[in-house]
Amino acid sequence: MKSTGRAATLLAVTLVVAAGCSKPAPAAAAPDAEMLARGRKVYETEACAACHGAGRRGSDVAPSLWNLRRHWDEDTLVAFLKDPVAFRQHDARMAEVAARYAADMPAIPTSNAERIRALAHYLLHE
Repeated sequence: MKSTGRAATLLAVTLVVAAGCSKPAPAAAAPDAEMLARGRKVYETEACAACHGAGRRGSDVAPSLWNLRRHWDEDTLVAFLKDPVAFRQHDARMAEVAARYAADMPAIPTSNAERIRALAHYLLHE
């Protein structure tokens, strides 16, 4: 019985030491305050809340826009915002999401690519 207890203690100590030696996960880049402000303005100008609800919490017609970093990086979100219909044709997950909601996501006008990038930055970091 004593050797079993010692083995368990040794295993626990080994796991703690190993966990302390592992590299930490890379930190996410800090959000750019100016980019967040510009992205918030695009969100308001494009009336995104009309479908995505108050506080970006979602509605019956469009999904929540919280925790997007679980599924998106900035470049991929920019591609989606430029042409949601084309993006859905090549992304099964987004096709499933679109099937659950009544509204079709409109494309954000692409005359100024920086507006779309700012919106993506805001949605991912705010």
